[in-house]
Amino acid sequence: MHILRPQFRMAEQQALAFAASRGFGVIVASDERGPRGAHVPFVVTERDGRVIVQFHLTVKNPLVQLADGVRRFLLIVSGDDAYVSNDWYASRDNVSTWLYEAVHLSGVAQLREHDENRGHGDALLSVSEARLPKRPWDLAQMEPDKRKTMLASIRVIDLVVDQIEGQSKLNHHKSDEDHVAVASQLARAGETGSRRLAEQMRALRPGLVYAADRQLNGHSREASMQQDAFEAGLRSDGYVEIETKALDPRPANEGHAHDYDIRGLVLDGIFIVKQDDQPVTYRAGDIFSVSGGRRHTEEIGPEGARILVGRKY
Repeated sequence: MHILRPQFRMAEQQALAFAASRGFGVIVASDERGPRGAHVPFVVTERDGRVIVQFHLTVKNPLVQLADGVRRFLLIVSGDDAYVSNDWYASRDNVSTWLYEAVHLSGVAQLREHDENRGHGDALLSVSEARLPKRPWDLAQMEPDKRKTMLASIRVIDLVVDQIEGQSKLNHHKSDEDHVAVASQLARAGETGSRRLAEQMRALRPGLVYAADRQLNGHSREASMQQDAFEAGLRSDGYVEIETKALDPRPANEGHAHDYDIRGLVLDGIFIVKQDDQPVTYRAGDIFSVSGGRRHTEEIGPEGARILVGRKY
């Protein structure tokens, strides 16, 4: 990996943690015909003081035969990326660019024995299922013959990592003014990856004042006026039990319905409502509504949320 600037280089432990948290990447090796690649889930472990990336391929994948204990493999792990337009910067004469995070892990690849397939499957499922807000599923719940057939159709490979490279290109080298300008633009994006990058940029320089701070903190005169007008509108439209709620971060709850209409205004944070299998993300200043009897779920963003809400019976 070519590191564009020293400020962009990830520390090795940071790069490993990034790769482990992603758990999915592209594995690449070359034979006489040139590069071959495959998209693979993986787990990162440590064995005898060495970092091991363990993944699996179907037995017919040409990469299996290349894992001979001599040939080097490369695992490419990508995170979020976002395009940054030239005119997003506060200063003049910048160049449009892309922000991104990525890690390269490389080393010699070795085939594991067939009897290790079950252990790999259990480890991979344990990590993957832990990312979901539900009771974990495991291979023990699969019909035995089907499980045996499935495990026989794969080969497990260890990538013994001896080179760790990571790059976090988040405009570390730009001025505070440009940093704030770009992060604020990304925070307004409809695409969640851009908003996650904006959050990371804010974390890099937490002492700065971003547009989101001015818009989400609920203390500005404009926000107070909007809140007062919204509450007055609720009362005029027959809504009662009007209250401000502070909500802690959490994944989506179970689908449910109310016997009353709901209308709310997001004051701070992120509030996600899913209706008819369509999640909609609401931020400070956004108004949401759910009709009585309509099934929906609610999810609260990573920093929690504060909403002003009323009910209409």
